[in-house]
Amino acid sequence: MGFFRRTAARDLLKLYVASDLHGSTACFAKMLKAREWYGADATLIAGDLTGKMVVPVVADGDGYVSRFHGLEHRLTRGEVGAHEREINAAGLYAYRTTPEEVEELEREPARVDQIFHRLVLERVERWMEMGDATLTESGHRCYLVPGNDDYPEIDALLRQGESMRFVDGVVDHIDDEHEIVGLGVSNVTPWNAPRDIPEPQIAERLDALAQQVEHPERAVFMIHVPPKDSSIDLAAELDDELRPKGIGGRMVGVGSTAVREVLERVQPLLSVHGHIHESPGIARVGRTTCVNPGSEYSQGILRGALVNLTSDKVAGHLFVSG
Repeated sequence: MGFFRRTAARDLLKLYVASDLHGSTACFAKMLKAREWYGADATLIAGDLTGKMVVPVVADGDGYVSRFHGLEHRLTRGEVGAHEREINAAGLYAYRTTPEEVEELEREPARVDQIFHRLVLERVERWMEMGDATLTESGHRCYLVPGNDDYPEIDALLRQGESMRFVDGVVDHIDDEHEIVGLGVSNVTPWNAPRDIPEPQIAERLDALAQQVEHPERAVFMIHVPPKDSSIDLAAELDDELRPKGIGGRMVGVGSTAVREVLERVQPLLSVHGHIHESPGIARVGRTTCVNPGSEYSQGILRGALVNLTSDKVAGHLFVSG
């Protein structure tokens, strides 16, 4: 059937869960190794796969110059490759260019968007190829959805995977007992990201998916945005200029009301989320265990969670990072 099938001797399904890689080549490489490190049967990635910014690496005499992490870096030709790998590891997109092209791009900002989109697509395509090449021989499966920051153009590339299984808007199987439901969207954020949608649309999509699940009591839901007011959706309250309010910032629940309502009604075994990097943890919505592994992608740190499932319960969990 194309999915991992446990034997009678294997009474636990061990999942490795991560989210919000945001283009970090370091985090992606670690994710591919997680199955070996932790002995996971399957990997779940809950969205926001792509990065957010291009970093120009500009020719300058016999070397190059860039601005990265707020600092100017002057590089010899022998140093530039390692510097670009450092930029990419942090989830950004190194772009080697010239002073003349930089001037042209400043006059034509639409071209910057074109370059950014091209670099995003190239990295996603490379990741899918790497994932299939690494995982296929082992029989391991990585189930993934996009996130609200991911452009829809990447979906065609994500659908080409074999061991890298794109489950946005579908019901698939992890093993012969556990179905997985995927949805890679968020309720509307202040940044109007590409996959921000209104709550009624989230409810409609989740309702349609839930109706396809044969055994909801054993199902795993993977939804990028966490449920509202669940402790794994806490983010700093922002003012009109998108700055944290007050000294230290007050934390408020910014998750989805539609996600909470569907979880309360359907009560799947496990619900996996991301989106809110600073709120890793475990929450309960009725009998459903909800997990947000958090994210530190910009430091090249992969945060994850190991979740053990029996046929009808969550047998244990452990947060890990590296």
